[in-house]
Amino acid sequence: MASYLRQMSIFISKHIFRRLKYETPFFLKHNIFFFLLFLSVCSTFLLYAVNEQAETKESFSFCLIADPHASESAGHLRPGYYQYGNGVDKFLACIKEIRKLPDEEKPDFIMILGDVHLWALGEYLDEVKIPIHVISGNAETRKRKKEMRAFFPDDFKTDDKESDYYAFVHQGVRFICLCNARGSEHIGMFCSEDITPRGQIEWLEKQLEKKEPHKIIFAHIPPEPNGEDKNMYMCRNDSRYFNKLIEQTQPTATFFGHLHKATNKYNIGESLLCTLRSCTWNLDRSPIGFMMVEMSPKGISTREIITGYCQKPPPKIPPNLK
Repeated sequence: MASYLRQMSIFISKHIFRRLKYETPFFLKHNIFFFLLFLSVCSTFLLYAVNEQAETKESFSFCLIADPHASESAGHLRPGYYQYGNGVDKFLACIKEIRKLPDEEKPDFIMILGDVHLWALGEYLDEVKIPIHVISGNAETRKRKKEMRAFFPDDFKTDDKESDYYAFVHQGVRFICLCNARGSEHIGMFCSEDITPRGQIEWLEKQLEKKEPHKIIFAHIPPEPNGEDKNMYMCRNDSRYFNKLIEQTQPTATFFGHLHKATNKYNIGESLLCTLRSCTWNLDRSPIGFMMVEMSPKGISTREIITGYCQKPPPKIPPNLK
């Protein structure tokens, strides 16, 4: 439609300006109708272009899976979930549920929100048959981040150079994938010797200035909502900076993992912030599962799919699973 209107406006402008050049008095006297028509078409095109920028061109969905901890055994740390197998089993249970979805609801891609344990999960990813993107978590040390960059070379780049953070555009939506987790550290930060290259904050600010009307941010560790100094969140100053940045720039949504608790959603202005439950185990003994996100001309919507429940009280772990 936009292309058609553009062609029409060009055609009419050529016709009118040809007449203006050679027959200006005649044009003004007899063909003011064409001039008004030209203005009308140009106005229609501009309005359409603005509306096209403000909306997603068509509906699509993507899937979010948080904290697979793929290398962990069935009984590791949280015995109430051992009946669902080890970390790989619990991740593949999410994939099994995705395959059950009707074709129109299947995700265009899967984003894993950190603590992937790629050294255990990597060999199974070819079975998924859905494009996968990942970000690193606190389980990914400097060495593991390097392995992740090598495993996903098309993703982990900025300015055609290796990077622990990156962005991509899909269906007119900009997805910004951050690295704010330092290996073996549960408090988040954007600047660290573990994170390559330096300058992630400046890069993020530039990404939020890009032309796409919808921007989605992914990061492993969430900000503390009130900017306080607490474990399991971004450090105090980074939390305050990030909360202010969201308030000022209003991306469509930001998604995190890390907390291993029931999914929590809140807003800063019109911007959605969401911390997801883990697909493997949760500290508050809440169900495990994943999230489907739909982008449409109406905006963003989310729904969770539960893959398992914590047994209460937790049973004794069979010796063969310890």
